Amino acid sequence: MTLGDSVIGVEVLACVTQLTPCLRIELFRSRTTPNFVKQLYGLANEVVDVVSRLSRTAGSLPKDVVDLSDFLHWPSFSAQPMVDFFAAGIGLVPASIPPAAKANRWLAGLPLPPLNALWRCRSYVLLCAEASTPLRSLHSTFKAAMVEAVWRRYRLPVLSFRPVDHPAFNDVSAFSKRLDDYIARARSASVVVSTETSAVHPAAGFDVPTPAVFTGVEPALRDRDYPLCHAVDIGRSCTRGFHADDAPASMKALLAAWTETIGADRWPWPEAPLEPCHAATRVEVAVEVAVAVAVAVAVAVAVD
Repeated sequence: MTLGDSVIGVEVLACVTQLTPCLRIELFRSRTTPNFVKQLYGLANEVVDVVSRLSRTAGSLPKDVVDLSDFLHWPSFSAQPMVDFFAAGIGLVPASIPPAAKANRWLAGLPLPPLNALWRCRSYVLLCAEASTPLRSLHSTFKAAMVEAVWRRYRLPVLSFRPVDHPAFNDVSAFSKRLDDYIARARSASVVVSTETSAVHPAAGFDVPTPAVFTGVEPALRDRDYPLCHAVDIGRSCTRGFHADDAPASMKALLAAWTETIGADRWPWPEAPLEPCHAATRVEVAVEVAVAVAVAVAVAVAVD
């Protein structure tokens, strides 16, 4: 499972625990599960009781186990919203679940860390444009242009996790070493600007406006229950329905699509909320920044 799949999967399990509070959920993960997905399962301990490594043969698993392994290759996975696929897979009737219970609200109960003080009381836009596959990532040629477009629209600092040469850009990768840091960064953003990445899902869980560009999967299969996700589909016939791809023909087609999208400013920009700031006071921020400056000066003097 990828991170986005796992966020949605846990949302469905949260629905199950709401319907049957006494139910004990044990989740079996494969030995190849990415570290950030393991971290997510650890954060989901109010929903999932036990996470076990799947090291046994299928015949040795409990008789009442629900098997959703290799779901990427199930035809129904590409034909219905992911949350409905998971719900049906564990025996629920998707239509019986209200839309609000399909929007990753379980994330709101997580004990997330505070942001570093510099950003705790400042509005910002979080840019998440790199997915696990080139198909769903912003072409590297357009990163600076994308930051410029975000800056022109919102006049807010743009935060992300890879360096981009633009005066409005801020690399916060040093403060985002763990998954809960990443989720906290999305929670506190004024706007999350995303390609077809996992960021769309925590943003929905915290009601953060999210303009998003999709290049493979039809947007409604991911964002149908996210009222503040404003999606545009720029996929081409050679990429339609694909979850991952790096074929030269597909990359060439998407290069043309990105050129058109960035050049014509086709992003569906929502309004940004006016209120900044979550936890820290401006005094706390000032003190922390002053300490950082003092340390930097001391180091400079020592080196000199």
